[in-house]
Amino acid sequence: MKIFKRIASLCFFMFCMLACTALFYSCGTDDEISGDGSVDPDKEIPDPTGTIQIAMRNSNNGKTELGSGLYIDNENFAGGYFVSLGPVRGLGNVAHIPTTGWGRQVSVIPGHGYVAYDYWQKEFYRIYVIKDLVGVSGGIIGSEIKYQAPFKGNDEKIMLDSTDLTFPFTGGQKDIVFKNSGVILFDVETDVPNWCTVQKTSTYDDSFLTNGVRIVVKAGSSTEAEHGTITLTTLYGKETVINITRSGIEPFVSFGNLEERELSAAAQTDQIEFVGNVSLDDLIVSSSASWCRVQLEENTKKIQGKAAEKDNLEQYATNSYTLKIDCDENQTSQSRNAVISVQSKDGKINASFNLIQKGATFEVKIDKIGFDKNSNYRTVTINTTFANWEAESSADWCTFSKNGNQITIRATAANTDRTAIISFKGFDAKITVHQSKYAVNDAFNENGIEGTVGYIGDDSRLVYKELGEKVVWSSENVETGANSLSDGEYNMNVIKKIPFWQDSYPAFLLCEQLNINGISGWYLPAKDELIKLKLSGYYYSSTEHDDSEVYYYDGRLYTCWLIAKRIEYDIVAVHKF
Repeated sequence: MKIFKRIASLCFFMFCMLACTALFYSCGTDDEISGDGSVDPDKEIPDPTGTIQIAMRNSNNGKTELGSGLYIDNENFAGGYFVSLGPVRGLGNVAHIPTTGWGRQVSVIPGHGYVAYDYWQKEFYRIYVIKDLVGVSGGIIGSEIKYQAPFKGNDEKIMLDSTDLTFPFTGGQKDIVFKNSGVILFDVETDVPNWCTVQKTSTYDDSFLTNGVRIVVKAGSSTEAEHGTITLTTLYGKETVINITRSGIEPFVSFGNLEERELSAAAQTDQIEFVGNVSLDDLIVSSSASWCRVQLEENTKKIQGKAAEKDNLEQYATNSYTLKIDCDENQTSQSRNAVISVQSKDGKINASFNLIQKGATFEVKIDKIGFDKNSNYRTVTINTTFANWEAESSADWCTFSKNGNQITIRATAANTDRTAIISFKGFDAKITVHQSKYAVNDAFNENGIEGTVGYIGDDSRLVYKELGEKVVWSSENVETGANSLSDGEYNMNVIKKIPFWQDSYPAFLLCEQLNINGISGWYLPAKDELIKLKLSGYYYSSTEHDDSEVYYYDGRLYTCWLIAKRIEYDIVAVHKF
């Protein structure tokens, strides 16, 4: 039964092959030409050198293998890739490697020629099936075959459109397809493997049917063009040489993303690293400002990492340099700029960035000092980056001494009111020093203002007068807005805008009654002003908390508490001087 099927299959296949052969020959196909001449299946050609004839048993009867695993599985070649060339006279007629028709299994038919590919050994075989092997029981147990390996295919020199290729210094990739119409087996090598790699490629459905190469060139860093060759050698020893050139990179230096560098006002040394492909001896560095001096030093550190985003040339650098910057102290509050440039001696390449040195920080923590009539001193801290600042006083009675970033200001005893200015060379900051001819608890009587000096501070001086009468803060529970903690004058003015305030706000009225005969400026002190007086009694402040409570002063603890507006308390009035 199997023999009958084989005969029927063979008859049908031969009919198809005769029709196809007539068509192929009429069109002049590549199948007419091989390394040995004609592949006319009816022409008897001698077996090639190295032909081996064996009885190849199938997988059910001992499994004879070729190479690293080519075998017959039942009635099919298996274990690699196979293509049938149809009926031929002998192994010599199998003379080329087809580009189509390949499969993982192909029927084994006596009188047919085949090409096989062993993908483990990466070798081609050519095979001719002589006859079926019949077992003692009459069944087919394999085939008697002839084969030769490695099969080299067509003996042609590789043909190319061009054998000269040039790449830019950035490198690149190029795919080259051979002009040959069929598969040419070859080896490839390059004499510049450090920057050029080559691998075989295929435009056919099966990648092992190579008919081209992919050339990959790495980026270079040399300013000179570099040359090399790629040699394609067929398995018959015919060479095709491709000349390859990688262009040189233009000379450059680069600071990468650095466009601006900011330094403090202090005298200092800074270092900037930059890269390029120019020797140190060919570079000149300069600064546009005399307060900034620069010099170049070679940096032996290797360049690693990918290029800066701004300048992709950085990845092609061969040299790393260090730019040393020496800056004088900036002795002013204004920042200043210098352009730092690096250029080649011939002026063809350059790179630069802007160096900004901040102005000196000079902040005086206290800009007003109030002394009483006695000899006094005060130490003030100055927040500054300026090491050698200078100060001067506008008056002989006001002197100072320096200690680092601190200044101690001294005043001699006084019998008159006087003012001095401490100024600082090169800066707008100043300290105003006022010395009064009074001291706390001194009697005060000037311009109709009579009372007792209660406070002499940096921002204000107060005279107070106890009015000796207990009154309520207000006769109504209304929120007035007189809520300043530190400014009693503000609170007084808020109350005086209320219609008929004199009838409802007795505490304020007592203070206002001192403003007669051309005198003005007496008011009910705010919460914080009362605390500054440090009196020993209990007094209303002018600071309101809400519609029903206000702050009052407790002379036992020198602080203020809340109390209802309608409780009677002592009143003290104050006046600024």
